[in-house]
Order: sequence, then structure tokens, then C-alpha cells
Amino acid sequence: MAFLRANYGLHLLLLIERMAALDKKNGLEADTVKMGNRSQQLFLPQEFDLLLIALLERLYDLKTYARYTDKVFLANMAHETLALDVPILTKHTPALCAVLDMHATFIFKKLAKQLEVTVNQALEFVKNMQ
Repeated sequence: MAFLRANYGLHLLLLIERMAALDKKNGLEADTVKMGNRSQQLFLPQEFDLLLIALLERLYDLKTYARYTDKVFLANMAHETLALDVPILTKHTPALCAVLDMHATFIFKKLAKQLEVTVNQALEFVKNMQ
């Protein structure tokens, strides 16, 4: 917890402690996902605080997307958020997942717009060469 306080601030530490207290009170159960004939356990109840930290870190990364120069990495991060994080964890953290969804979707729209501009510039360049 000292690492969280030093690197993320007291407000995040208090949020995690509140979530952990709610989890104990509500009896958070381990989430599972079906894979063929088997069920794969996603996380244990005591690991939820670590998942929450990971989600908050992902939110920070999505909010500060401009610092990433590798657009493929950025697209993969947004895709992973929408395809894995949000669907699996929505029932546990619906508000946080809604914000993650919003930011990941924004990044996809932003990348699509940048790609459209690049393609149009390339087409214009080819047209001018003829």
C-alpha cells in the first residue's frame, strides 16, 4: 500500500480500501469464463484490488494516449480494453468500465480519422503525380 500512496496518491489508496471493504461485505465471488468444456477462473476475490489498480492504470493510459507514438500498440490497447476488460469486469465495476469503454472508443475513432486523413493525403499525392 505504501507503493500506491507514493505513486498514485491517497485518493486511489482510499478508493481501493473502500472497494475491498465492499467486496468483503458483498461476498465477491470469483469470476469464471467458459473455454470449451472447461471453466477458467479469472480472478479470486482477494485479487480484485489488483484488478482495480490495473483498470485504473489502463484508464490513465487511455486518457494520455497522445504520448504513444506506436499507433498499432495504442489500437491493441483499446481493442483489449473493449474486448476483454470491459465485458468481463462490467458487473463488478460498471462505472469504471463505462469510462474505459468511452475512452477506448474515442481512441478508435481518433485513429480511424487519422488513417482517413493519411489515406486521403496519399491519394492526393498519387493524383498529383499523374
